[in-house]
Amino acid sequence: MHINMSSLSFSRYAKLYRTQLNFSTQTQAKDFLAAKDIAPSVDMEYLRLLNERLRTVARRVNDVLHHTVSVPGREGVRIDVIEEVILRKF
Repeated sequence: MHINMSSLSFSRYAKLYRTQLNFSTQTQAKDFLAAKDIAPSVDMEYLRLLNERLRTVARRVNDVLHHTVSVPGREGVRIDVIEEVILRKF
């Protein structure tokens, strides 16, 4: 079956294309292509090691800062916030 695509509106063309790809709705196509049904895996041990490395770097930088250098809140900096944010997402 030949369809003259130039005679179709964009929305009709998109619907035809989605149907040919076995999607009955635009939402089904978007969700499938966005892979929303596949949960990403996170290597928590790797994140823990990276956070530990960041803490070590921060301690070393803090150790070499001259006492006259003022870094607001450097004592209270929480490098592991990154890990907490990631955990909240999953």
